[in-house]
Amino acid sequence: PASLQYPAAGKGVRIWKDDVRFRRRLRVDAAQEVGAEVLCTLTYQTSTEELCLPPETKTLRAALARGDDN
Repeated sequence: PASLQYPAAGKGVRIWKDDVRFRRRLRVDAAQEVGAEVLCTLTYQTSTEELCLPPETKTLRAALARGDDN
């Protein structure tokens, strides 16, 4: 883990920093073309036993891809 200074806590906060991949199956109108852009929002909050950081929201852009129906 890395240690970052977080002003509200007044001290360094140990965090794990790495990439993460979220996958979510979406149901869209059959007329939508593969490659059409989809906007999604992801809201998350990081907490430890001592501190909860404020929630953050990220807007994500993705292109539709054809998947199976399973």
